[in-house]
Amino acid sequence: MNVRVWRGENWKSIVNADGAGYYAYLPATFIYQDWRFGFFEEIEKEYFGREGKIYFFNYIESEDVMVDKYYCGVSVVMTPFFLLAWFLSYLFGYECDGYSFLFQCSVSIGALFYVILGMSLLARVAVKYYSKYAVAAALATVYLGSNLFYYTVFDPSCSHAFSFGSICVFIFLAEKSLRLKTPKSFFLLVICYSISVIIRPTNGLILLLIPMFAGNWQNLLSWIKSGLQPAKLIPMLVIAFSILFIQSLYYYLQCGLWWIDAYGIERFHFDRPEIINVLFSYRVGFFIWAPVCSLAIPGIYFLWKKNAMLGTFWVLFMSVSVWVISSWWSWHYEGTFGMRSLVDYLGLVMFSTAAFFAHIKRWVLRILLALPVFGAIWLLSIQTYQRMDSILPDGRISKEMYWLVFMDRRPEIRWLLADPGEIKFPEKVEYVMQKRYWLEHKGKRIFDSNDIREDSLVHKITYVGETHKELIRIAMNEVQQSHRLYVDFKCKVAYTSLLNDIEIELEAYNKGELVKLSVAKIIKLDFKCNQFNHYRLQLQTSDEEVPVDELRVVMRNEEYQPFEIRDISLTLASF
Repeated sequence: MNVRVWRGENWKSIVNADGAGYYAYLPATFIYQDWRFGFFEEIEKEYFGREGKIYFFNYIESEDVMVDKYYCGVSVVMTPFFLLAWFLSYLFGYECDGYSFLFQCSVSIGALFYVILGMSLLARVAVKYYSKYAVAAALATVYLGSNLFYYTVFDPSCSHAFSFGSICVFIFLAEKSLRLKTPKSFFLLVICYSISVIIRPTNGLILLLIPMFAGNWQNLLSWIKSGLQPAKLIPMLVIAFSILFIQSLYYYLQCGLWWIDAYGIERFHFDRPEIINVLFSYRVGFFIWAPVCSLAIPGIYFLWKKNAMLGTFWVLFMSVSVWVISSWWSWHYEGTFGMRSLVDYLGLVMFSTAAFFAHIKRWVLRILLALPVFGAIWLLSIQTYQRMDSILPDGRISKEMYWLVFMDRRPEIRWLLADPGEIKFPEKVEYVMQKRYWLEHKGKRIFDSNDIREDSLVHKITYVGETHKELIRIAMNEVQQSHRLYVDFKCKVAYTSLLNDIEIELEAYNKGELVKLSVAKIIKLDFKCNQFNHYRLQLQTSDEEVPVDELRVVMRNEEYQPFEIRDISLTLASF
């Protein structure tokens, strides 16, 4: 467990984001008996200081209902840990609201338990094919060199650690069932499969793993015939239906429907998968953010060499899984550290990596291989630190952003790449500005009664979190209104994020009605973060437009992104 998670009140964020939707079924069932999750608004205020909606609720327009779009499987496997936390919270005087300290501890412990369980059972299968040293090295390499470590320790309430564990258990039970063909082995396999599906429905694909461990087609056909016997098939169908019915029951309790597409308009687009982006993009690319997993590629050959079905169905399963994952409408899955949807299948990567390690016999080759492996693990450990220290964002990352902060742990670059809205904005920020604006007529500055001039005056504008801030307002007299107006706005801007959405607007009005608008973001392609850049925005009216009696300069900061603006120069000219 990492101390950073438990430092101060950081533990309050263990159950957060997607994880809050996966976990909410537990307090709703055992504590509140409120399956519309009305209690969560108070939890948001208490633990996050946020007002607003239940963000894991999804509105399904076709049915006019609201449902938790996340599946209940994580809550099902977390139930023993939740109940223990509830009992201990009562015993030691903690709040029994489902979200106090011991409840959030239970989520971290549960995730770690299922990852350890999955890896230990996977190892028991793998050592039947390869040496225990190769298996141990593969498990350690992939765990420490992939984002499985991150989703076990730092983001445990998401489904990935639990899904990874359930798939590894499925592999163990499938191999055992193929050998023994006993009713018990079939029933345990069906239980594990059904729970895996209600953790993440895409886990239904793990049926393709059964032939992988059959050894040969005769054994596979014998296993299928054994499973089709009524004495086994009927109980298996009852077990599967009963477990899947848990999700159906929750839908009914939430919205009165026995089944609903909880993801609404979010869809798979199987005709245009983003396979290259999923595997190789700087944003989430599987091999970019977990380079040690590339060791599984040469391992495929050794899997196939060991047994043709072992290698063939490994490739088939991983190919279909990558295709399905990359077909999701949001192929990058947002809020992610690496390609998080492939974390679930890292047990297969461990297995193939063990096959590769087992065939590196010479000590010289092992030492030469160890150097890049340790380097890749070290790289990921630095990137994990960067992610937790807000140097790496959990959203959009480009090639330029990746290399801009590569291996850099300096505190001063925190939030440099942050998504708008991520930063906790101070209540008040004062920007020192030098305003300079005057009126020109036919290229000459004029200093008579028509002049608008405020030169070299230093002002302080207090920004208190408004999304709309008026910086300057100037009223035009009748003489100025009789000519076309040209406005040239200049300033210096500095900001912390390359993803800045702040806009400056030049607004021309006539009798309170907007007649002309010029707007642009403050960020330009050649601008750099954390230093002042020269910014310019212009507006010009035509003879056909109505006269302008008022000019305003407005800042729009919809995402509360921090920035500084200085040395404003506003030149007005009439022709």
